[in-house]
Amino acid sequence: MKIEVIIVIVMLISPPIRGEKQVIIPFDDGNILIDGQLDENIWSDKTSLTNFNNHFPIDQGLSKNQTEVKIFHNGTYLYIGAVYHDSESRNNVSTLKRDNYNDGVFLSDCLGIVLDPYNKGDNGYLFVVNAENVQYDALIGGTNVLSHNWNTIWTSKTKTRGNDKFYEIAIPLDAINFNANNSIWGLQIFINDTKINLFSTLEFSSRNFTQYNLRHTRKIEIQNLPDKVSNKYTLLPAITASRTKIISSNIVNDHYQISLDGQYNITPSIRIDVALNPDFSQVEVDQQVTNLTRFAINIPERRKFFLENSDLFNSLGSSNINPFYSRRIGITSDILFGAKVSGNISDKIRMGILYSRTKGNDEIKGTDYAVGVVKYNISSTINSTIYTVNTLANTPYNSVAGVKMNYHSPNNKWASSVNYGKAYAQDKSGNNDFISAEVAYNTPTFEWNARYQKIGTNYIAETGFIPQQFIYDPASDQVIREGFTIADGGFQVKHYPKKSKHIDWIRRFWVQNVATFNQDNSLRSNTIFWSPFAIRFKNRSYIYAAALTVIDNLDYGFDFLQNGKSISSGRYVQSYGRIGYWSPTNNKVYISTKLEYGQFFGGTRFNPEIKVTYRMLPKAVFSAAYSINDIALNELGNRAFHLAKLTSEIYFNNTLNWTTYLQYNTQANNFNINSRVQWEYKPLSYIYLVFTNNYNNDFLAKNWGFSFKINRRLDF
Repeated sequence: MKIEVIIVIVMLISPPIRGEKQVIIPFDDGNILIDGQLDENIWSDKTSLTNFNNHFPIDQGLSKNQTEVKIFHNGTYLYIGAVYHDSESRNNVSTLKRDNYNDGVFLSDCLGIVLDPYNKGDNGYLFVVNAENVQYDALIGGTNVLSHNWNTIWTSKTKTRGNDKFYEIAIPLDAINFNANNSIWGLQIFINDTKINLFSTLEFSSRNFTQYNLRHTRKIEIQNLPDKVSNKYTLLPAITASRTKIISSNIVNDHYQISLDGQYNITPSIRIDVALNPDFSQVEVDQQVTNLTRFAINIPERRKFFLENSDLFNSLGSSNINPFYSRRIGITSDILFGAKVSGNISDKIRMGILYSRTKGNDEIKGTDYAVGVVKYNISSTINSTIYTVNTLANTPYNSVAGVKMNYHSPNNKWASSVNYGKAYAQDKSGNNDFISAEVAYNTPTFEWNARYQKIGTNYIAETGFIPQQFIYDPASDQVIREGFTIADGGFQVKHYPKKSKHIDWIRRFWVQNVATFNQDNSLRSNTIFWSPFAIRFKNRSYIYAAALTVIDNLDYGFDFLQNGKSISSGRYVQSYGRIGYWSPTNNKVYISTKLEYGQFFGGTRFNPEIKVTYRMLPKAVFSAAYSINDIALNELGNRAFHLAKLTSEIYFNNTLNWTTYLQYNTQANNFNINSRVQWEYKPLSYIYLVFTNNYNNDFLAKNWGFSFKINRRLDF
């Protein structure tokens, strides 16, 4: 703890980041038609924001293609009108599907709006519309963590006149968590022109930070903010009907369910979310992976009830260890009811309370979940969080409580966090602590980081995610819970050629070491990553090489090949190499490939991967991906795990699309077909038709299913 105090003191003396003069966003009670024309008189007297800066892959000087932006509000909507002075008339987009960050934002011509309503650099909103008027919205947690599955209703329209690209946007103020007494917000606006491979931003931000980083925003003053919202209620009723059949037993299951999600805006800054008998059936299929570790993997949350202010609940831990992981709720039985209150109770205090109960039956008890979080901004650079996560299934109980402190230097170069937690479980006491400390330094040419984490054996977080705590012992056919400690550190050095027309940066050196120790301080594993070579080009293509050495001291065997033959416990030293390449991102055909080869637990592993994407826009996007993990473990045998994916996305228009996935995973003994027609018949109101079929590796049918789902968003 003394070391952390010293680090914070050192960081506090860092110089502040520069900022532009504060901008006034006026109140005007007029209304406009969102048509992409910007021809109403109301726009003529508004001040233009311009002088956009180069951001990525160049962060020096002003953009050669400038953007002019005008903003005002009428108490109900925040209006944004922008003109991008392009050098050519064509537009380049990579998807017509809503909420696709990679294709719809990073790989498409677009305009992005970043809003920080409390100007704390802690949480905010991202709204993006690409040149074909396809929308993307997300919550921003911390400084650059996006919750992609958050959605709200807003209006946009795009037009092209000659070379100029027009964007017109209306964002409802009741979709934003704000305090009417705090008129100072943070604003960032960015333009992506993929034809010249350039991001430009209103407020300067160096290229080693994302264009939506909340600590690189411009202060704006919004005049005459309303003290109440116009839409106080949102209801989302849904009806689901499905039929599934298990082939081996010839069992057919029919399922019908009526569910309701709702939201009530107590104030512009505090909201109540409820879910009654919610149907969380997956209409968006999870992507399959090959997992060659002994531990679980983290799957993102997609369910609406858990998304509002999700960054508040999901950032209680550190670096892939979290005492609250919402996908644990409802994993064994359906959710009966859920309620959540979250938001800002003042400029400095943000809170969240979540309660949920799952259904019980003769075999599974109903479980209650209760989570409480309070976050306090001590200053513009330091905030603290206290939290408690409770799980109760009749008599067994589990409770986790803790406190976390975060620091970001004013110039955003330094960041650190300290976390202490304690778990309480029935019949378990002692050795139940969680301690972590992290620090990072980041500039365009040099990055450095260090991390320390310690998990006690009895730090049990039933509703959390701690991937290395549980280990399967094939000899006893039991799952063993063990504490562990992680010590992690590394640095990398980059060079940015000033005169090169093609090279963005060259990595001169990158080394990272992650050591994991058992409860008795003996070494469990140690991974040394070393990358002596990488080049990123200004067309966003990328080539790299790396080497890894992994030391594993296994206390228990593990059946990697799934053939009933486990490798024995003991010490294993593995070294392997990796090379990879990404093609230019603005091509119609996009290729990414990776090749690994080296030692693997006394044998060898050969792992080639390739993904090819063909964009036939505006009609369709097709992609094919294939990877092999060919493992040879001498007398234990050989096996190749194949993972193949074929994806087609066909767009009839911006609201109607047909997506089909074919996934072949020999490790999971599964060939999956998932075909989904999705129609957004009203804003954020959908009809889904989904067909899925699963086969084993010999292509013998295991089960199939068909489902229909319709929901309707209603705002009052």
